[in-house]
Amino acid sequence: MKEKILVSLKNRYKNLGLSEKILDGIADMLASTTPEESAIETAVGGVETLAKSFQSETDRIRTEATKAKADALRKEDENKKGGATEPDTSDMPAWAKGLMDANRQLTEKLTALEAGKTTQTRKSLLEETLKDAPRAFKNKVLKDFERMNFGTDDDFTNYLTDTQTDLSAVTQEIANVGLLARPVPIAGSGGKTKEPSKAELDSVMGNIM
Repeated sequence: MKEKILVSLKNRYKNLGLSEKILDGIADMLASTTPEESAIETAVGGVETLAKSFQSETDRIRTEATKAKADALRKEDENKKGGATEPDTSDMPAWAKGLMDANRQLTEKLTALEAGKTTQTRKSLLEETLKDAPRAFKNKVLKDFERMNFGTDDDFTNYLTDTQTDLSAVTQEIANVGLLARPVPIAGSGGKTKEPSKAELDSVMGNIM
């Protein structure tokens, strides 16, 4: 059943550029909730929003990585062409050289400290946004955050907004799939359909991420 679902997913969402791992995870999820082969097309069509959410997340990570690499290359090029040069200290007395070195080290420490505070503050805001997220989704976003480089506060704010949007879409889509894809109880069997729990959402996200 899973192989047939995977083939259907690849055919339907081939233009989204999703990785084999993501498609395989979605197939695992649907295989456990799709009772019959005749229901495959309906189940696959029901995860369109989820698939597009993963596409958006993947595209954003690629864009951030490309931008960070371009910024690093640009700064390196600027430093080679006209970067600040170290002052000539050959004629300076020893005490003056020592003072310059101390000032430079202090400046470097303050810069590193400020950068660390900014990163920690941003991470705290992101963790607050993800506090109720499925565990696998939360872990993936935080792992990606460690590799990102935000040039300005606006860049981070936009990223945080996008993450909130993706989280809402993914959580709702998984909840909908978990509810709609469950086998319909046979009349008189007394079975009831219930919404997936947070533990189930974590399990599904673990297969996908």
